[in-house]
Amino acid sequence: MSLSQENGSNQVKNVKTMTVFVITWPIFIEMLFHILMGSVDTFMLSHVSDEVVSAVGVSRQLIEFTIILFNLLGLGVGVIIAQLLGAQKHVDASRVTASALTFNLVFGLTLSLMFIMSRDFLLSFYHITPTIKKNAEIYMMLAGGSLFLEALMLTAGPVIRSHGYTKDTIIVGIGMNILHVVGNALLIYGWFGLPQMGVAGAAISTVVSRAVACIWIFILLYKRVSAPIRIQYYVQLQWSKLVAILKIGIPAGLEWLSYQLSQMMVTRFVSFMGTTAIATHFYTNTIVHFFMVFGMAVGEGTEIIVARLIGAGDKEKAFYNRHFPRKWWGCLFFS
Repeated sequence: MSLSQENGSNQVKNVKTMTVFVITWPIFIEMLFHILMGSVDTFMLSHVSDEVVSAVGVSRQLIEFTIILFNLLGLGVGVIIAQLLGAQKHVDASRVTASALTFNLVFGLTLSLMFIMSRDFLLSFYHITPTIKKNAEIYMMLAGGSLFLEALMLTAGPVIRSHGYTKDTIIVGIGMNILHVVGNALLIYGWFGLPQMGVAGAAISTVVSRAVACIWIFILLYKRVSAPIRIQYYVQLQWSKLVAILKIGIPAGLEWLSYQLSQMMVTRFVSFMGTTAIATHFYTNTIVHFFMVFGMAVGEGTEIIVARLIGAGDKEKAFYNRHFPRKWWGCLFFS
């Protein structure tokens, strides 16, 4: 046992045991609510005009690409933390958690600044009217400028799930969406005498709901980790573990990056057809995303279970669990 493990062993909490089904359904619901964040903006702004839907659509497409970049670390950190917990290395798991949070925070702040400073350059990829571009710049400055909060949540969430507390992230997702819907209603439609702010209202609502959710998920993170996360862990970066995390996350995320890039290219072509075509494209995409959630949830749930078993040295059981989701192939097929 390492020195760090000896020093923290008396403070280690029990880690919940998990099955593929038990961990998958909360991930499914969490992902569903994550998609709802963007869908709510699309459907509520559709009552304003197709131009604002198009503006938010192109903005969110660029933002979603950035979120996938953040998730490269999140995918890997969930696996590494699960392996460390399976091997009973609880203090090391907390050290890696702090390193991952620091890394993604710096990365998130960098990209947030890019969205604020270079939004005009980023939007030049699409062939959009000046009105759409003006609204898109507003959304990107506010929603894109707060992406570092998303980076922190996408790192803390997998850590909480790897400890077996998948319902926690569901509760945060539900709360964030309720706050977002209420904020949209107040600021887009001008309820209770508030000004009708349109795209700016949707962006402000997104920023506020993200900030509240980020604070909430950090409270849960500190409550659920099996060993305390010390302040010094955030500056004592575990570079070897970060490299291992990226080696897992980058290959796993390349598929989603390539898919998102293809969608961006499709949107670019559609943008030459006019505002109505752009809006129709995003209405359709919003609906299609809901059909992808179940397969994504099964994949991430299986990933966590297998990583925990491999960390514990039970490779035979890990191989069995890797094939367990085949029982759900019918559900995956129809989804």
